[in-house]
Amino acid sequence: MIEKTTHNEVGEFDFQGQKFRIDLRPGPQRAPSDEHAFTLVKEPVMIDLYREIAASHSIESIFEVGVFQGGSYVLLDKIFNPRKMTAIDITKEPVRPLMNYISGRPTHHVHWGVSQGNGGELHRIVDEDLGG
Repeated sequence: MIEKTTHNEVGEFDFQGQKFRIDLRPGPQRAPSDEHAFTLVKEPVMIDLYREIAASHSIESIFEVGVFQGGSYVLLDKIFNPRKMTAIDITKEPVRPLMNYISGRPTHHVHWGVSQGNGGELHRIVDEDLGG
């Protein structure tokens, strides 16, 4: 169980050897991911729900829309251990700690500068990264 945070709090926890920072403050006040912890914007109840789902379901692939600082991407990877994982983010600038995390994982990808409204690009990414 992960401790509850309020809207203005930051909480940290460790999961499978990785430190995470829950940061629910307004956007500009949120901490970036760094070499010490990945930042994610998720209520602890959502994280507990993911863990419950993982206990009863085997997830082969994950497509995440919007990665912010990569915290959710890394957490979902650790919880579900999918064979394939990909994500898009409209931001053009890669999040370095996330790119370091996926380096050496040929079945894990992040596509920067991609809008969720670009259907053609989404289809291409799903086909190439997740096998359709």
